[in-house]
Amino acid sequence: MALLECHECGKDVSTEAKQCINCGAKVRKPSIQVSSAVGWKTIVAACFIIPIIIWFSIQGNMQAPQPSASIAPTSIEACVSAEELIKLLLQSPATAKFPFCGDQRVVNVGNNKWQISSYVDSENGFSALLRMNYTALLEDDGKNASLIYLKNDDTGEILWGAIPAPNVPTSDEQNQQYTIPQVEQSNNDPLTVSGIIGGEKATAVIGGKFYKQGGLVNGYKIIQIGSNYVEYVDKNGHVLHRKIGQ
Repeated sequence: MALLECHECGKDVSTEAKQCINCGAKVRKPSIQVSSAVGWKTIVAACFIIPIIIWFSIQGNMQAPQPSASIAPTSIEACVSAEELIKLLLQSPATAKFPFCGDQRVVNVGNNKWQISSYVDSENGFSALLRMNYTALLEDDGKNASLIYLKNDDTGEILWGAIPAPNVPTSDEQNQQYTIPQVEQSNNDPLTVSGIIGGEKATAVIGGKFYKQGGLVNGYKIIQIGSNYVEYVDKNGHVLHRKIGQ
């Protein structure tokens, strides 16, 4: 039981009593009051600060940097893009079947370009399923993809576009003077292909000598040895395609 001081006689009286037992004065019970100096200032400050914090939080989320939409594709994405474009050049696109992208040779050659070496099985106009081994060059910047060229490796035929000429090695790289001969189309043509040993990307027999891809024949660099053809390039970037016997 708590005691308090009577406001009339000053003696102690119970807080539960209604009158002072000493003087009979009515007991004034204490009331709970909010500290005006601290409590109200805290409440008012909170009413202003909390909305400001919420507003800055919303603005920060709205202005957060977004990831760039121009993202370089992966080799798998480049492979898939090439397949979709190659289908458009086939007689029966719906029948096209490619190997898994992981089994295809996909090389990033720089400048958003990808070289893909693979094959596709598809039906021809007589519903016969045929396989074509091909090499394609794709340009893909992550937004748009386009086919620069498509070559049938079985025949050497360019089915789409044109093959860009590669850089020809300097004389220092070959340790010899690089010259362009005046070649005439005759039986004495030094670039005549006598035969191919080992199939595609193997050894070419030219003028009674054996050459690998990258070799020089009378100043022309061999850039491709197919199953029945050889491709040369001169230092000006001109590509020369020769089949066996030519």
